[in-house]
Amino acid sequence: MGSEAVPLEVPILTGIAETGQQNGLHAAVESFVQRVRGLTDEERRTVADRRSGIDEALREKALRAGAEAIARHPHLYAHARAQVAGAHLPAALEDGSTDGEWVRVSRLVQLAIDEGLVAIVGSGTLHPNHLRELIAPWPAELSGR
Repeated sequence: MGSEAVPLEVPILTGIAETGQQNGLHAAVESFVQRVRGLTDEERRTVADRRSGIDEALREKALRAGAEAIARHPHLYAHARAQVAGAHLPAALEDGSTDGEWVRVSRLVQLAIDEGLVAIVGSGTLHPNHLRELIAPWPAELSGR
């Protein structure tokens, strides 16, 4: 009666590298780049404070996974990274000041930017726990501008 055998090797996920998904990835990266480039000093401080409260052992595992995940899109990561090269610097440090608190903020924001880019570029293959860990310093309210 119409009971046809279903092949055992049916691909569950197809078309992972289709153009639409690539466009979505590029749009997500561009959105993050714009978000980072538009940071105010107070937003930098918020990101730095959130980044400083993260368990480094978990972060390290997530970053290793992320490094493997971005291997599929190295040019996208490199291009985005170049666009945000100086975005971690608060106004207080742009004139050569060495205020200790702003140096700390700058260092932590730089880490958060790098890890956020790894998360977004690798989002198609990263485990959700790793993705959450890498993007954790970026509060949702910063993206609503």
